[in-house]
Order: sequence, then structure tokens, then C-alpha cells
Amino acid sequence: VLDGDEAITSFYDEPPYMRSANTAWLIPNHEREPLDDPAFRDALAHSVDVQQIVEGPYSDLVEPANPTGLLPEWDDYIDHDLVEEEGFTHDPERAAEILEEAGYTDEDGDGFVEDPDGEPVSLTLEVPSGWTDWMEAARVISDNAQDVGIDLDTAFPDEQLLVENRNSGDYDLVVNLSLIHI
Repeated sequence: VLDGDEAITSFYDEPPYMRSANTAWLIPNHEREPLDDPAFRDALAHSVDVQQIVEGPYSDLVEPANPTGLLPEWDDYIDHDLVEEEGFTHDPERAAEILEEAGYTDEDGDGFVEDPDGEPVSLTLEVPSGWTDWMEAARVISDNAQDVGIDLDTAFPDEQLLVENRNSGDYDLVVNLSLIHI
């Protein structure tokens, strides 16, 4: 309460306190190994704890999109049975199983998987410097991936350099917006 009778208020009574206008997507470079492997991407998807991102860096200001990428406002148009069958959830055990089944194992004992040919897997997730919510979300994604044995680091280049890298294909992973206006 401010000055006795004034209170800080929001249009919405409970979290999320604002409506999302877009979703942020984790974009893998399909031209780079092992991101060209659908099984590896599936494992990475299962490693990410979206709720941890919503509750941490975003302080419950937003709702998570479901695996289709659509916002909750579009819920009536989502085939929930298909999402349940084919979508992903935060499931580190499943992520580790997928990696192992696809031949990604920790051969040298460093805690990180190597590819099926025994080569080290080391990836970088880039988000723009100064975009603090995205930077913190990237750190969560990196920590989640590392928890299942994927060596994923973060980098925070200037936005223009990130755009140039993304547009030229000189990246492993980036976070990008999908603008869906409602």
C-alpha cells in the first residue's frame, strides 16, 4: 500500500499479470551436428524446464506456451491429444534415455555426452547482451541441458552481431521471437 489508500494494482488479479503477445523460441541450427539429429533435439527439448524459466527470470509474469508454441489464448485450436502424444515436457530422465538410445554417451567421463562417433558435443546458446530476461532464461536452459549431459554454454553478443550470426547460419542455438498478435 502506498500513501495509505493507494495500492499497486494490475488489471489481472493473479499471475500472469500481463498477456503475452509472442513466444520466444529456442532455434537450433539444423545445419550443424548434432542439432541436425531429431533425436538429439528431442532430448534437448525434454531437458528444458520451461516452468523454471516462467517462475525464475519472468517472475510469473507470463504463461508458458505449450509445445506447439501457441499461447494460451489459442488453446481452443490446439489438438491436446496430439500434443500429449507427440509433444515434450520437462523430463530429464527421458532426455537422458533419448540421448543414450541415439548413441550419445559419456565415453570420457567428463559428465558430457559425445556423439555416436565419439566426438565431443559442445554447443553455445546465444541471446542478445542486455536482454536480461533472455540472458537468465538462457542460463536456465544451459543448466538444464548440462544436467542431462549436454555441454551447452551461453554467449551474449551485441544484438546486431547475433542477428548477423543468425542470418548467416553462424550459430548453434539462439532464442528468437515468434510474433503472434492477438
